[in-house]
Amino acid sequence: MNKKGEVDLFAVLFIAAIVLTIVGGVYFGWRAIVDRTELYTVTGTVTKTWVDVGTDESFYMVAIKEQGTDKVRFLEVKNNMFHMINEDLVWATLEVGKTYDFVCWGYAIDKFWIFNMYWYSNVIAATEV
Repeated sequence: MNKKGEVDLFAVLFIAAIVLTIVGGVYFGWRAIVDRTELYTVTGTVTKTWVDVGTDESFYMVAIKEQGTDKVRFLEVKNNMFHMINEDLVWATLEVGKTYDFVCWGYAIDKFWIFNMYWYSNVIAATEV
């Protein structure tokens, strides 16, 4: 193959790699948005509620014992642009020792690559069972 043929092959492969990267990024980025906004229900008994006060904002937190397991799970009462709620009102109605169906969006991640970052399942509604 001559030099021009090698350059052309390199250019085609390079452009194909760029296109695949863009298409993959759009697809997986969209999946991340959709996965974070799909709703699901978690049933559990409230063991503790507290407000985690930060420098810029406060976080309405709930610890539950998930129904049917010994697993303790942490939830955050939080809205997003698809589910607007009154966070403090939802959080204030929760009582320790009572069991609720929590309607949630988002997901929990304990570790994100090499950094410790925490995102909790976000509660948008709670109905006593």
